[in-house]
Amino acid sequence: MQVDRNDVHGVRVLRLGGRLDVSGAAAVLKAVPSRGDVEPKAVVFDLADLVAPVEPHLMMIFAAAQRRIGRWPEREVCLAGISAPVLRDLRQLDIDRFVTLDTTVLGALEQIRAGRNAVRRTHCMVPVPSSPGRARHCVDELLASAPEDVRGDAELVASELATNVLRHVREPFTLSLALTQDELLVAVTDADAHIPTVGPFTLDAEGGRGLTLVENLSTSWGVRPIYRGGKTVWSRIATSARALRRGLSGRRSTTSTGSGARGPECSSIRGG
Repeated sequence: MQVDRNDVHGVRVLRLGGRLDVSGAAAVLKAVPSRGDVEPKAVVFDLADLVAPVEPHLMMIFAAAQRRIGRWPEREVCLAGISAPVLRDLRQLDIDRFVTLDTTVLGALEQIRAGRNAVRRTHCMVPVPSSPGRARHCVDELLASAPEDVRGDAELVASELATNVLRHVREPFTLSLALTQDELLVAVTDADAHIPTVGPFTLDAEGGRGLTLVENLSTSWGVRPIYRGGKTVWSRIATSARALRRGLSGRRSTTSTGSGARGPECSSIRGG
């Protein structure tokens, strides 16, 4: 199997050719930068010439690659140019719950570059009663000039995601914020592999309302598992009329029963 490497404007593009085998999987992982490397912070795998392996589970190497490069959304692995036979095997592995899929390499590069223009903040938190309030404060600082209703929705989402960790995980977690001209990404990462879901809403329910609020306030949201442990629960909140219209026309949630790996477009391959 052949692995060709090309670094393009801070993004590593790895073109894979031939049939993936054990030695090829090792070569793939070796070519991925580690989380300790400053650059590159994203890897795009060009799979146009990849032949479906005899043992499909070998393609979990791409989930391992995301773990090696570091935590999403700060760092990202994307698979692009995927042939139909390879895509079929990837779907059976639910690989799009762990990494991003795109139709073309060019589309993947454009999306990654657009994300680099975001204003990012990362906050490490401990599970104490004040954590939801701190999460609200972090959002308020970032959205100081945003309309009050947008700021309020974002603060509530961040607070509910932090509360969910405080109530169910009780371990340190990370709050990641990424603001573009159209939307705010709120992502909470913890070490618990349990995937939360939205349950039926009842007036006497003791819990479960948080994700219902998140679902209602987000243009899209979901859960992205971390290979071999942990997860990121994310939400995108419109900060412009254009993003709001786009979200209302295509609103969806992505949970453990869907393909929650890719952020806003987890249930289908992202168009380029």
